[in-house]
Amino acid sequence: MKEQESLKSNSLLKSGHVLVQRFGEILNYDYFPYFNKYVYWLKQPVGWIVCATGFSALVGILIGPQGFVLMWSLIAFLMVGAIWPWLGMKGIKCRLEFDWSNTVEKRPTTGRLIVTNRWPIPVFGLTVEGQFLQDIFADEDNVAVGLQRISGLSETEFQWEFEPERRGVIPSDVPTIGTGFPFGLYNSNCDIELGQQMIVWPHCEKLSALSSLNGTNFNIEGALSDRPGHDGDVIGARPFRQGDLLRHVNWAKTARTNKLVVLERQTAASKTCRIVIDLHPEQHFGRGSQSSYEWCIRIAAAIAKHLHVGHCVVRVECIGVAAELGNESTNQRGLSPLMDFLATLPDFEVAAAAAKDPETSGAIDSANVRPGEEIYWIRAGTTAKFCLPQSAAQVREIVLKPDSSEISGSTKNGSPIGTMKRLVIDDWNAPSRQFQVGWERLCGDG
Repeated sequence: MKEQESLKSNSLLKSGHVLVQRFGEILNYDYFPYFNKYVYWLKQPVGWIVCATGFSALVGILIGPQGFVLMWSLIAFLMVGAIWPWLGMKGIKCRLEFDWSNTVEKRPTTGRLIVTNRWPIPVFGLTVEGQFLQDIFADEDNVAVGLQRISGLSETEFQWEFEPERRGVIPSDVPTIGTGFPFGLYNSNCDIELGQQMIVWPHCEKLSALSSLNGTNFNIEGALSDRPGHDGDVIGARPFRQGDLLRHVNWAKTARTNKLVVLERQTAASKTCRIVIDLHPEQHFGRGSQSSYEWCIRIAAAIAKHLHVGHCVVRVECIGVAAELGNESTNQRGLSPLMDFLATLPDFEVAAAAAKDPETSGAIDSANVRPGEEIYWIRAGTTAKFCLPQSAAQVREIVLKPDSSEISGSTKNGSPIGTMKRLVIDDWNAPSRQFQVGWERLCGDG
């Protein structure tokens, strides 16, 4: 009996909870969505003051003159709340500057805001609004910074520190400065002049292991190789040829053989590597700075920097990015242009909007894959959207996935391409640590 009573009470509680929830849905349902644009102004304080002014006028007409006193008081209140901010902003001029042309994610950055007040009276309640690469989304408000009192006929400089949460250009849009003082009924804004924009590079994890050198592209910046050149140690001697430098002549052997003999030295060799990033929006998961889209770019930046330090020729190619937005870059002119390219890649929202473009890059050109070229394939999801070319000799695949589901191969028939290794990142509590540890195994012989 007690069990039956308890079950009956539980069922009554559940039914009551369902009724309350249903009643709440009825009260919060939007029955007339087409009229929202006519009543949204009531969500602002000025809307209710206008309504109060109208009711005061009705009271003055129908009841007594006391309503007109309240009506004119509210009208004066509205005029002061609208004209004062507008006049204050007419004398304000603002400029934003940064001391550096680039920085890195999560690094403390200092911005300088120079505000000039051309009026003899002070201005209060100024607020700077803009997108300074914080981890906010399109449906959220921009970052706002409140300023102190601006004296009359003065130029005031403010400095504040912030940490960019993601890559990009600071500011990503035109920031504004405005005020709603004294009542906050109306905000008057103006654009801020930009002295110099700052590029925020992706954060690069420090990598220790470097794969073995087996390249055939020689230049003066690479590692030394036992091939004829003009750098490194002596590897032999040979007869003098037209064009050899006299400082390379071995005079002792020249005296013994009565012929000019020069010393043959080592040359410098560099490995050619290609980093391919799959940025198709449908392959990625997550949101904001911790999404797989941003982590693919961070991993590519870390690998590119690591290979550049190892004197490798690095080529970064993005799949899923429209050609007019820029989808490839190299380190032939240094690391800075390559990092600028990765920093200015389109955001996830922009890439998703351009995903329907038929000219979007969607495959690797197998004709441009050189023999012996290493490919670092960075992608997200459990299924590869595009296949790697069969001409690739060495492939190192880095896959980001949200769970422990199985990963399908990146070839048409499932067979390995040359020497293929795979690193899976699925621990989103510590993805950087998992990437660093997995990189050492990825570059090893096993």
